[in-house]
Amino acid sequence: MSAPGISDLVTGIRRSDEWDRVTAKISMGWQHIGFRLYRDNVVFLSPTSLDLEEQRGHLRRQLAELSAAWSATRK
Repeated sequence: MSAPGISDLVTGIRRSDEWDRVTAKISMGWQHIGFRLYRDNVVFLSPTSLDLEEQRGHLRRQLAELSAAWSATRK
């Protein structure tokens, strides 16, 4: 288990609302690849879940499509 968020206080974020916004965005990213919210901003990734591998495959396909679309505009 882990808590997604900013661990480096040198980020320049001073306001708590901005800190919360950034932490929530990081948490959503983690959940996108298979981590699940447990409680109090703590997330976990089940070692038996295939979500991470499936999401990595999905993200790779998206990246390949974006790359192909960008390459097509450069010709």
